[in-house]
Amino acid sequence: MATFTRHWVNKGSGPKPDDFGDHFFLHEIQMQCDFGVRAYGEMRQLHQANAKNPSLLALAHAMLVFAGNAAKLLSAPKSASAQMKARAVRLRSHLNLANLDLSRIADARNYLEHFDERIERYLQIPGGIVFHRLIQDHEPLEVTLEDGRTLKPRILQLLNTSDWYLSLHGDRIQLIEVASLLEQIQASVHTYMVNAGMVKESSAP
Repeated sequence: MATFTRHWVNKGSGPKPDDFGDHFFLHEIQMQCDFGVRAYGEMRQLHQANAKNPSLLALAHAMLVFAGNAAKLLSAPKSASAQMKARAVRLRSHLNLANLDLSRIADARNYLEHFDERIERYLQIPGGIVFHRLIQDHEPLEVTLEDGRTLKPRILQLLNTSDWYLSLHGDRIQLIEVASLLEQIQASVHTYMVNAGMVKESSAP
């Protein structure tokens, strides 16, 4: 049988305060940020071994999903309850992230979640040639077909491994900026937890 040591955050009786349980959400935000940063690091290491490995795109997707999970907890969607919205505002205030713009992460996550709808929409656009997914060290401006024709490509998803961005039909998501943002959030959560006595200073963020 395992033995656990309790770490009290809130004590007392009566109605639960509004911030009751916030520490669970802080731990979740920190974990999602950590997963995203790890996915980015593994992607860069994998690229050194194989510049065309299909897992590069899988890791880019995973990174954005984790980033989106963290962003969702810090900026509740319009459909969220009043309690969830209030908690998101409160957490951002605690972490000194009230003015942090998370919209690009949310947009990228939504794109991936509704990718089937994007495919349907772009197949209706005439002209050019549509590519599903590419992993390249550059973004091709034109392609030549076997019959000699030169066309401008429309690429649903492109992972550029020189500048490290994911292009979602021309809308670029700079992965290094996302990784930096996740590290910033992670550090803010760690600082808050240390100051609140939830973790020790020596604990890794």
